[in-house]
Amino acid sequence: MHRYFLLNVLLVFLLIQCSKEPEPENLAPEIQKEETKQSELPEVLEPISILDEIPEHIQKIENVTIFPGDTEPTHTIELISEQTFGSTEEIYIAHILGAEEDDNGRVVVWGADTNYEQILNVFNADGSFYKQLGRRGRGPGEYGPVVDLLVKSGKIYVSDHTSKRLNEYSVKDYSILRSILLETWESKDDFRFGYAEPLSDGNYLVYFLDSPSKFGKLEIRIQVMDDKGTAMPFEPLVFPAGIRIKVGESLRPTMPVNFTGSTELAVSDEDELYVIWTREFLIRKYDSEGRYVSSIYYPIQGAPFDLDVYVNSGPFTPNARLIEKGFSEMDEEFPETFPVVQRIKVDDENRIWLAVPRGERQDIFEWWILEESGELLAKLVRPKYPHIYDIRNGHLYSKQINEETDEEYVVKYRIELREL
Repeated sequence: MHRYFLLNVLLVFLLIQCSKEPEPENLAPEIQKEETKQSELPEVLEPISILDEIPEHIQKIENVTIFPGDTEPTHTIELISEQTFGSTEEIYIAHILGAEEDDNGRVVVWGADTNYEQILNVFNADGSFYKQLGRRGRGPGEYGPVVDLLVKSGKIYVSDHTSKRLNEYSVKDYSILRSILLETWESKDDFRFGYAEPLSDGNYLVYFLDSPSKFGKLEIRIQVMDDKGTAMPFEPLVFPAGIRIKVGESLRPTMPVNFTGSTELAVSDEDELYVIWTREFLIRKYDSEGRYVSSIYYPIQGAPFDLDVYVNSGPFTPNARLIEKGFSEMDEEFPETFPVVQRIKVDDENRIWLAVPRGERQDIFEWWILEESGELLAKLVRPKYPHIYDIRNGHLYSKQINEETDEEYVVKYRIELREL
């Protein structure tokens, strides 16, 4: 599933800074209802802001392909609903948190009941219930609050916050294969473990975050490690991770503010790493050994920054007074614009999906779908929420909410691309 969502959850855990299990509402930002319905999307978006000239630091990047900011897509895109997955006679799901298609064509759905008790269920391609994956608990194959679900190379990976472990299940029979304690990947310096993403060769791409007590400019560090915590031949990569302001002295002394920028990442099926800094439409590509390969750049920028819009953009943002106070104490200036991109995904055809926030409230995503070469294939306008969970085998998985009953279910859409 999308790593942006996981990092948000992990940051909440780090900010809570206490020994009790987090409150249910802190476990899943995705549970927040959609801010904008698909039917409410504007027919025409305001023109995007194009830079007058290419920044000097972009021109100096090695092996960068620069495209015009006013490039038109070569195709139209339409999502056609084919199948839904959710509550059946055997199970009831109140809240959908994620979904991934597995190697059998089945769909693993991460959900929760009305008490926010989380469970993972496997559905057949026709929408019928197949079986439950593991169960809630602390024993072998069991899990507490889940913070990530991923399917890759014949395995299902589930990050369990309560037991602080990564459970690996077989796609063949959905049995537990093993569990790896997250302390395996502990850092020896001020960085602390963020999460581990499995790679095709059996190793893991491990993300380390700055200490939650640190405020000011932050960094994220990435390296490849095996299941015993041994570093592999992979030059560690370090990227900026935005700014964290000081907001108090007690339970939550610091708070990240993502309008200053953040690093978002996606890993392809071939273990290639795609990295964006959200304040510019620049995609850096690294091979499976961490070597820089190439970059793609479009000279566009975000909408003018508005603090009130940001404060009302999500459930975990501090109020405007705290943000202004935090910036003043650090002698930092507010940015002139919002980030130009927010999320990145890479599908199984190595197409790059980049979310460009749009709308007066920044609550609409215009997904730019790029060929691996960087050419603009299509644009897809969707609400910011719900997230896109998975893109595989010509299909896209997201969710819908029945406005009358509040029932939630996963929707499998067929992606129809038509050349213009």
